[in-house]
Order: sequence, then structure tokens, then C-alpha cells
Amino acid sequence: PFYLLIFIFSHPTTYSLYMGFIVLFIGEIIRFWSAGYIKKYRTYRVDAPELITYGPYAYVRNPLYIGNFFIGLGVCVMSNLFLSYPIFFLLYFLGYSIIIPLEENYLREKWKEEYEKYMEKVNRIIPKFLSYKKSYKFDFYSAFSNERSTFLVELIVIILFALKIKF
Repeated sequence: PFYLLIFIFSHPTTYSLYMGFIVLFIGEIIRFWSAGYIKKYRTYRVDAPELITYGPYAYVRNPLYIGNFFIGLGVCVMSNLFLSYPIFFLLYFLGYSIIIPLEENYLREKWKEEYEKYMEKVNRIIPKFLSYKKSYKFDFYSAFSNERSTFLVELIVIILFALKIKF
């Protein structure tokens, strides 16, 4: 609903579309990199068949959510609607302040000391520049498979904003 309202009240320009695309693309690169280390993450419940502490997860515990932040920020930039920024920040931080602790509690229960050790070394949101663990091989197929629906939604959003631009 938030993105629909942004779209309805938006007044994108060619410049806002290009700049927003760059910000959105940065977010998608982060998500794609993160998705390449997870076999499957789109589920209806919190689940973790393995504790992933390598790749981007060796620098920050929630890289997918950082990617989501840049994607949402990119949509705000594309919309060229100032009011979208404070609303997006509020919804983003409110939503993830609920989701992240729930996921952390699940992971703490499932992976116990291993997760506690990981939490001590790797920040929740602000990346550290020292890697927690050596990286394993990035799986392009998993990344593409996990992100294809995100790609589709992003493409639709970009096309809709482009069609709304008044030349």
C-alpha cells in the first residue's frame, strides 16, 4: 500500500528516475550478493536449515534488509515526492525493529552458542570491514532463483514511474 500511494502522488522526472534507479540498483546488488549464499529464503515462517556466516553475512547479520533499504530509498528518489522519505524511514525502521529481534530469537534458540558467538563479532545492521569467516563459493543460480521475483517487481516499478514522467 505504501508504494502504491507513493506512485499515485509521485511526480517523477527523468533525473529522479535515473538517480533512483542507481540507488535501487545498489540495493539489488546487495540483495543479489546475499541471496547467492542462501539456498532458499522466501518462506512463510522463520527457518534456517544452516547458519550462514560467510559472504556478506561475514560483515553484517542482515544484508538482505540493507539491500531492501536501498531499494526502498531508490523508489522514494524515483517518485520525486519529499513526503515519501519520512514515511519510508518510519515504516522501514518500525517493521525491521519487530522482524529482526524475532528472527534473532529463533536463531539463538536453534544455533545456541554458535549464534551467540556470531552476534558478538558481526553487527546487526552496520557492516564491519573485517570478515568474520572466509567466504564460500557464491551460487549464481541460487541468487538468481531467490531474486527473480524481486527483479520483476523492480522492473514494473521502474516502467510505471517512467510512464508517469511528463516529457
